[in-house]
Amino acid sequence: MRFDLRLHGTTAGGQKCEAEVSVYARSKKELMKEADVAARKAAWVTADPPHDPIPDGSQITIEHVEKI
Repeated sequence: MRFDLRLHGTTAGGQKCEAEVSVYARSKKELMKEADVAARKAAWVTADPPHDPIPDGSQITIEHVEKI
């Protein structure tokens, strides 16, 4: 099953950010694993306009996951 997710997080410097990912999973356990992998590869942007990209390698803490 495919899940389209919007991840909301905060960088180590306190900047709010978000990313949209799609993951495929058959169970809740698999969904959590695949979402973690996708989050590490996602193109994170700032949550507020102009939605500038977050540099690769930034430490991001995921605070909320939203199904879109």
